[in-house]
Amino acid sequence: MKHLSLLQKFWLMAGMVALAIVMEVALILWKTHSITMAADSLNRVYLPLLGHAQRLKFAVIQVQQFLSDVSATRGQDGLDDGWTRAEEFAL
Repeated sequence: MKHLSLLQKFWLMAGMVALAIVMEVALILWKTHSITMAADSLNRVYLPLLGHAQRLKFAVIQVQQFLSDVSATRGQDGLDDGWTRAEEFAL
């Protein structure tokens, strides 16, 4: 390879820097897209599932509470509504 002039070396170096910048921007855009897709998946799939899980957890606690009430009163006259309340929350 013949000796390059100072101006040619400058343009070669500028081209290499420009290429590195373009590659970095492409990598950033790709990563941003990947993160956006993951966030979208969270919003569409996992957050609704977490909401359902929370409602199920609440229903289980309610059933346990009402069955505890039944157990404590042992179904005495007029105090057996715990069974009815537990059935309402049983899914």
